[in-house]
Amino acid sequence: MGACSISKKEIILGGLNCAHCAEVINEKVSKLEEIEYCNLNFINKKLTLEIACDSNIDEDLVIKKVIKIVNDIEPGLDIKVLRDEKINNKKVEIALGGLNCAH
Repeated sequence: MGACSISKKEIILGGLNCAHCAEVINEKVSKLEEIEYCNLNFINKKLTLEIACDSNIDEDLVIKKVIKIVNDIEPGLDIKVLRDEKINNKKVEIALGGLNCAH
């Protein structure tokens, strides 16, 4: 069986000015069964999603569900899907030997 890749999506929610609405959006999106991870950064207006690894999941449909949630809670936002990356479930650590300047 091959390694499973999680699909990462980033969505910009231009015009989002309500921190409470952002919290509600994040909560509702995170409850979708297809979503493994969800984080809405209110400052950057960026919603980061990781869609579960399953051949039966239609990613476009998941994005439409997310956009519907956003529009139901905060209509009229400028919504842009930024990128579509595949991430392997691997942790990468990089040792920076000799680094002694915090700046």
